[in-house]
Amino acid sequence: MRHLHVIVIIVRPVPAKGNGEWTGGIPIYIGICIGVYPSNTMLFEGRLAVAHTCLSCRFAVAFVKDNTSSETRMSEQASFRFFQISDTLFDSAAGLKSLELSPAKRKERTEEGFAALEKVLTSAVDEQADAVIVGGNLFNAEMVTTGTISRLQTIFARLRQTPIIVSPGEHDCWSNDSMYNQQAVVALGLNRWPPNVYVFCKSDYGTIRLPARPNVSITCRPYIEKTAPEFDGERLSALKRDDSRIKVLIRPLPSAHHIQPGAPEPSGPSADEVEHYGFTYAVFSGLPTCHIVNGSNGIPVAACAGTLFGQSEVDAGRRVALFCTLKVDETNQTTATVELREFDQRRIIVASVDLGNVSPDLRADKFRAALNRAGARDGQDIVILKLIGTYAAGLPPEINLEEFRKRYYHVKFEDHSRPDYLVNATPQTPTEQRFLELIAELRAASSSEAARGDLIDDTMYFGLAALREGRILIRDAD
Repeated sequence: MRHLHVIVIIVRPVPAKGNGEWTGGIPIYIGICIGVYPSNTMLFEGRLAVAHTCLSCRFAVAFVKDNTSSETRMSEQASFRFFQISDTLFDSAAGLKSLELSPAKRKERTEEGFAALEKVLTSAVDEQADAVIVGGNLFNAEMVTTGTISRLQTIFARLRQTPIIVSPGEHDCWSNDSMYNQQAVVALGLNRWPPNVYVFCKSDYGTIRLPARPNVSITCRPYIEKTAPEFDGERLSALKRDDSRIKVLIRPLPSAHHIQPGAPEPSGPSADEVEHYGFTYAVFSGLPTCHIVNGSNGIPVAACAGTLFGQSEVDAGRRVALFCTLKVDETNQTTATVELREFDQRRIIVASVDLGNVSPDLRADKFRAALNRAGARDGQDIVILKLIGTYAAGLPPEINLEEFRKRYYHVKFEDHSRPDYLVNATPQTPTEQRFLELIAELRAASSSEAARGDLIDDTMYFGLAALREGRILIRDAD
C-alpha cells in the first residue's frame, strides 16, 4: 500500500572526528519533499530516498505523515533483525602465512574473505535486515593497505539504505590516524566512508538510534588508541534511563588470537551482566569461534560470531555470521533468536595421529579416518596434519603426503613426534646426569604452565639426543 508522505529533511555538518557520527558530511541543507512512498517507509529509508539525488547527507531527521496506524508502526518498530560479524582481520600479518600457503593461494584466500563478507551483506539486503553490526577487528590497522580500505568502502556502499554499525576493536582501534577517520582516509587519497556506515569513536559509552528503528538503541565503548575499553557499571546503570524497547550493547574484547598459550580466553559478558544493566542483547568480539550466551530463560542474550573466514589454525571448523532477531511482544517481553550462517567456502580442518601402537603402514589410514571424522571435504578444505607421540630412536617416521595434497585444497604437515629412547633412560655420563637434573628442576617450576612445560620437554628430548649423538660438546663438564 502506498501513501502520501511529507518529508522535511534537516541536515547539519559535523566534524569528521569526535564522539561518533554517520560518516558522510555535507553543508547545511533544509528542504521539504512531497511524494508517494510505500506505507512502511522508515526514517532512514526516507532520508536516503530523498537526499541521494542531491547530496550525501551525514545526519537527517525526517518527519513522516501518513495514515498508517500507530499500532502498525509500533509493531514494525518492536523488532530488530541484523547480521552480526567480527574478527575478519583483513590484512592480518600472522594470518594466512601460518598456513604455509603459496603466495598465489594467499591472494586467492584473501579474495575468498572479501567474497564471504559480500555474501553476508547480500543476505542482509535480501532478508531486509535492519542493520549489519561489526563487533570489532574488521581489519588489522598495523598492516592494512589503502587497497583493502577502498575495497571495504565499496562493498559497504552497496547496501546504501542498510546501516552498518562498526565498533573499533583491539586490532582496528580508533585514533586520529585511524582508517576509520574520514580526514585520514581523504588525506591518503581515498573516498570517504559511505553515509550508511557509523563508527563509534569516543572513549566513553556512546548510544545511537537507527533512524528507521527509533525504538532500538545501540550502545558501545570502543577501543581507542589500542586501549581496552573499561567496563563501567555505573555509567551503564545511568543508561538505563534510555526508553528504547530494544537495547543492544556492543562490547569489543581482547582478541583471543594473540593471547599467550595457557592464558584464559576472554569470556564475554555474562547473562546476569546483560540483564542487570537492562540490555536486550550484547554483541561481543575477540573469540575465533562462535560463542552464544543464554539467559536464565534459555533465550540468547549475548553472542560472538567468531571469525567470518578461516585464516589460521585457531579458525578451524565452520566460520559463521549470526543472523539475529530481537522482538518485543504485547507484554513488553523480549525474545531473541540467533541463526548461524556459513559464508566461507572453505574450512580449516585439523587432524592428529599419535604414533603410539600404530604401525608405519597404518599411519596414513589413521589420518584418513581423522579427516573423515572432522568432515574434511575433497578439493575444498585446508588441512593441517599433526604427527605426535614417540618413535624408535634413529627411525624417524615417514608419511607420504602426496595423496593428501592431491585430495585437498592445501595441506600443512606438522611433525611433533619425538624419539622414545629417553623414556625411563638412565644417564650414561655425569654431563647427562646434570643435564637431566636441571631439566627436572625447570619442569617442576613450570608445572602450572602447559606451554612452557612442553617446551622444556622438547629441550630434554632433543638436547639429550644431541649430547648422545655427539652433535654438541660441553666443555669441562665431565
